[in-house]
Amino acid sequence: MAPPLTDVKTLERDKDSMRVRMELMILRAQKEICSALEKEEEVRYNSFRVDRWERKEGGGGITCIIQVGKFDVEALMSCLLLLLLLLLPLLLLLLLLLQLAHLLLLVLLLFLTTISL
Repeated sequence: MAPPLTDVKTLERDKDSMRVRMELMILRAQKEICSALEKEEEVRYNSFRVDRWERKEGGGGITCIIQVGKFDVEALMSCLLLLLLLLLPLLLLLLLLLQLAHLLLLVLLLFLTTISL
């Protein structure tokens, strides 16, 4: 639908980072949802208006809007807004908590191994 918000060179350089993987996953999901909606629309109405925007405070999004057709509503697909403003910090926190839990399990295992010797 639209190019990613993050610079392509950054995406290629940081391709294994959680933030980049999430951005690309949300872009793919947005494209799949919009494509499915376009298939349901009448041929003369089957296009979305794409609005790519950025906030001066950081973050941004890609909004896809369809205004006419048998759905007869604005279908706002502001997936990247959710990603950059809400989901990403929560997912990063979850990842941090999982890593902390893993570390605690390793410490506990080491402690139990030491006691049993």
